[in-house]
Amino acid sequence: IVQRWNSDGHVDFLTNVDFASGIDVTGIITGTSHVDLPNDAIIKLGDNDEFEILHNSSTSHSVIRENGGGVLTLQTNGNSIDLTDTTNSVVMAQCNKRIW
Repeated sequence: IVQRWNSDGHVDFLTNVDFASGIDVTGIITGTSHVDLPNDAIIKLGDNDEFEILHNSSTSHSVIRENGGGVLTLQTNGNSIDLTDTTNSVVMAQCNKRIW
């Protein structure tokens, strides 16, 4: 159900819209909350799906995967990268800025 056609060309929908065979977007997707996917769905990036983020429901493992033979790089403009528990109270690993 179309709620409103806007003067800038976008359409506001009153309810969710289901696209059974997919949707192609040539511009930028702007969200106001989050992406919600079911168990075992995979976010794939790259022309050949070289990068994946997924949750495996059978093992309860969440995975960040580099499939393209390149390097998986985590970048920050801070001085360290911390891997913590979900409450952010326990640091399990820390990578600090290397000073030569």
